[in-house]
Amino acid sequence: MKKNLFTIALIALVLTGCSDQVIIENTVVSSVVSQVDSVNFYIEKARWADGNAYLKLAHYYHDGKGVKRDFVNMLSMAAIAQQYNAVSSLEEFMKTLPPESDYKLAFNALICIYEKKYDESHAISERLIGMGCAEGYAIKGILSLERGDSVEMKHYYELAAELGSSFGELLLCMKDWKNNIVLDMAKLLDLSLRVPLANVIIAAHYTEMVKDGKNYDYMASCFYLEADKSAFLGKKNAKWLLNYYRNGGRRLISDQDYNRIKILAGENE
Repeated sequence: MKKNLFTIALIALVLTGCSDQVIIENTVVSSVVSQVDSVNFYIEKARWADGNAYLKLAHYYHDGKGVKRDFVNMLSMAAIAQQYNAVSSLEEFMKTLPPESDYKLAFNALICIYEKKYDESHAISERLIGMGCAEGYAIKGILSLERGDSVEMKHYYELAAELGSSFGELLLCMKDWKNNIVLDMAKLLDLSLRVPLANVIIAAHYTEMVKDGKNYDYMASCFYLEADKSAFLGKKNAKWLLNYYRNGGRRLISDQDYNRIKILAGENE
């Protein structure tokens, strides 16, 4: 359980990327346009390893300010903020959210699963569903898998996805810890056009892929660069990208971006 939960749910070591079209809400209301400008401002600061900018973006994804509310993106931004010392842990970030925050409750439900407090997690999932939070169904799906019911698991993941949960969508195409779902690259590629986390999951897959003696590091670098466009690269993946370039990998970025990625990788520390 630990491996899957902290790879998919907490996202602290995974991180993501998407296009501006995915991030920005489609609206012409002047106040929201101003919010979008603010999001873009913090994205650019975050791309230069500004931990506080990542923290600001995490709150934007929680509040739906200038972006679509998203549980996965919120956790991703908070996780990267931790890498750049803007917050000590995801638990500390959660303390900054309102007591009745649905995403805070969802995070607590996942921790309960990790600690095998299944009844508590189930109660929280029901509460989330009552609040209209799609993540409640995703959590019920994980609980179903823990019981060994893969049919019910898929049903709840699909419900979560239909209600707009990117967490549910990712769970449907990510390999699970009981091998009831296999990695679905076609779905991930489609998802990468809308859901940030998919880009880095795909990149990570390509870093491990070897076929007929050929590696796929170039493909991995392309998806990591997509992640970078919206400040979802993070220190771990920036280090991989730098090593790829330094070992003779094909570089499709400017010298300025190369130097910026060095900063993201922590080489200025």
